[in-house]
Amino acid sequence: MKARILVTTALIIASALASHAAEVVVLRNGNVLQGEVDRLQGAIRVATETSEHYLPVRDVERITATLLDAYAAKRIEVREGSISDHLELAKWCMRQEIWPQAAAEIEDARKIAPDNPVVGYVQRQYDVMSRAAMRAHEPAQATQPVADDSHQRTEELAELEKLATSLPPGALEDFARHVQPILVNGCATGGCHSTEDARKLRLNRDLLRGMANRESTLRNLQAVWNTIDQETPEYSPLLLQPAVPHGGLPRPVFDGHREKVREKLIEWVLKATGKDQVKPPTGPPTVELAAHQQPLATPTPQATPAQAAPTKQPKHFWEDPDAGAAPLTDAPDAPPAVKRGAEPTRYEPRDEFDPELFNRQHAEPASE
Repeated sequence: MKARILVTTALIIASALASHAAEVVVLRNGNVLQGEVDRLQGAIRVATETSEHYLPVRDVERITATLLDAYAAKRIEVREGSISDHLELAKWCMRQEIWPQAAAEIEDARKIAPDNPVVGYVQRQYDVMSRAAMRAHEPAQATQPVADDSHQRTEELAELEKLATSLPPGALEDFARHVQPILVNGCATGGCHSTEDARKLRLNRDLLRGMANRESTLRNLQAVWNTIDQETPEYSPLLLQPAVPHGGLPRPVFDGHREKVREKLIEWVLKATGKDQVKPPTGPPTVELAAHQQPLATPTPQATPAQAAPTKQPKHFWEDPDAGAAPLTDAPDAPPAVKRGAEPTRYEPRDEFDPELFNRQHAEPASE
């Protein structure tokens, strides 16, 4: 009897524990919560170790026992032959840090379209994020400061400060405020040109984490400076490479509405190299001009013939300066003078379409 009571009690306790076991709640926006789940009327209550959440049922995609069970359910929903479905699921796995499953989804997408640049882009994201996660989970190893490393870092900082002081006034400030955010946000966020990348231009991403300081800014400045052609800065790889598709991307980094961003980059490069203004020559020309390039000679005044009398200037501004000169040969004859006592002649219009002439010819005689 006692044994039966003990078994019943154990089952009750196990059932109670099972009802409050931690579960995984997958939301429709892709986020995941893990904790004790209570199904209420129209809502889901999730209690974690530090917080408590009440979620509308419409916002919950599914509730599973483990994260791998949630992945398996999402895997079933992937459409056959759909690259986008595989890559979206891979990104979800990367956010949840289940790396083997993310790698499997990327590999499936590559089998469907081996040359698709988006697959390569997601692969680079996976490489960077997975390596960072592995380093974060590695046990911290006690290291003793080495004098040589400290001396080397001091020399590096001195070189960075030397580069900063060699720039024209305002160039370092413009780099920190404008150029560095452009490059870090546009070139390093996708895994390209980050400190984990093998390319020549490797940028520190502390700016994205709010941890940027003078040293990280100067190191990015040095990395960018090494890609600038000092003699012909307009042909620097820093300016030419973003204008064409590269790094597996289907289009240039700065195209369309982002062309103004590239113009800002060009403006800073020319300013930093001192090529933004061309000073005009201060001395005489050092080359001899051809005959047709010589300036026109100033004409010398010709001697006035003795018989040419000076033109008489009018005394007042209202007088005609040509008064007294010989009349023009084609000038019309002066109208005849009016003779007093003579019978006036009737006006005859010269224009045959004159209305007065028409009215005289066609008007009815006035009744007497």
